Amino acid sequence: MKRTHYVKQCFALLYLFSMPLFSQDREIYNPGLITEEIYYQPQDYVYVGAYTKGLEGPAVDNQGNLYFVNPLHRGSIDKVDIQGNFTLFIKHLPQGSVANGIRFGGDQQMFLADYTNHNILTVNLSTKQVKVYAHDSLMNQPNDLAICCNNRMFASDPNWKDSSGQLWKAENGKLSLLLKDLGTTNGIEVSPDEKTLYVNESVQRNIWAFDLDA
Repeated sequence: MKRTHYVKQCFALLYLFSMPLFSQDREIYNPGLITEEIYYQPQDYVYVGAYTKGLEGPAVDNQGNLYFVNPLHRGSIDKVDIQGNFTLFIKHLPQGSVANGIRFGGDQQMFLADYTNHNILTVNLSTKQVKVYAHDSLMNQPNDLAICCNNRMFASDPNWKDSSGQLWKAENGKLSLLLKDLGTTNGIEVSPDEKTLYVNESVQRNIWAFDLDA
């Protein structure tokens, strides 16, 4: 894969993107002179309980149901349906697993990055059966997943203690280490045309773009 330095100081960009949306009358954002009309005011979608340390990993299936990890305690998976009803989907993942990122395959199979046991897990949405899809003890702690190209997956794998990270590919139940000398790999996603993989290094404030081979 060819690597390109896509964005430097990405947190500055994220700060700009996180600001409220204002009318286009003003070209330069000035925090002290906000008088424009706010087009959208965010609000809580549904209350699921007190905020937990590991609450993250949101992903939506093809029916519009929202899934996320650890809202009640570590190792849980929860669901908000299209009517806004919150339910406990999986109370405890097996073998002490704790998930982080969630992605859905083309067949709507759920994949989880299990950072405690160095796994990528699969979940059957109908039976809630959890299986190990791929495992490698050399993983630090798989964090986020990106998926494309007939369930080919990529996993970010940070080591927060020394601000380093790795990048893995998972395909047909096997993990392959693509790069090991990266910064703190975190967010990861494939472009809509499935030609580019974007990988964020959180501590270093970089985003890398990788050309994906066929």
